[in-house]
Amino acid sequence: MFYNVLRQRCKTEIKETKVQSVECPSRKITFKRPKEKGVDVALAADLLLYGMTGDYDVAIVVSGDSDYIPVLKKLVERKPGIKVEIAQFTGQVGYDLRNLGFHFYPLDERAEEFRRRRIQP
Repeated sequence: MFYNVLRQRCKTEIKETKVQSVECPSRKITFKRPKEKGVDVALAADLLLYGMTGDYDVAIVVSGDSDYIPVLKKLVERKPGIKVEIAQFTGQVGYDLRNLGFHFYPLDERAEEFRRRRIQP
């Protein structure tokens, strides 16, 4: 639902992670976890490429991964007019990333709204 809203309202490029099922035989449960293969590198490359060519004015990174810090710093250093914003659940964002000085959108506050939209016809 969240991605659909973004696609409808904004010109949006979304890099999604694949999910894999993992079985825990001792507890007899199956859970899903992200199966990341090159997503970080692809997002970093797109941030730099499209940012340097002026294809966007604002990059909203929906991730809490502090590995993006060097890319984001370099981007705003080279293109000071670009605005970077971070969106993530509060407990899922690295301290260093959240405190870089970019605007932070805590998704915790919006999660219930998206749940209600999904449930209502």
